[in-house]
Amino acid sequence: MKDADARQKKIDAIEGLKELEDARNAEESYHYELNRRMEDEQLSGLLPGAPKVSSKDVAAKYPRAAAYLKAYRWTLASHYAKAAAGRKALEAIINGDDYNKALTDMDAEWSAHCQAHVWD
Repeated sequence: MKDADARQKKIDAIEGLKELEDARNAEESYHYELNRRMEDEQLSGLLPGAPKVSSKDVAAKYPRAAAYLKAYRWTLASHYAKAAAGRKALEAIINGDDYNKALTDMDAEWSAHCQAHVWD
């Protein structure tokens, strides 16, 4: 339990992570609502307001948070090698390692796996 709490504190300390998650959620909600209203003839004239903050702008401001979310998405991959590369990068980012190197290593590990198994 103590290790899980310590790990969560490290995640919570990633600057801008909450803001980036909020911006992405707002964009996703906006697009969902926009599509819903376009499909419903009674609502088609009532367009939702666009999010005030762009996730791209927030990601540019907080690159470590963007790297964390990219690595996290890779951990959800259906392919075991891609998910494993994502887990390694995610842990490196959580532990304060260089996020650029973590993402570069993640991409390289996945590329090497793909190259090794191209004819499988």
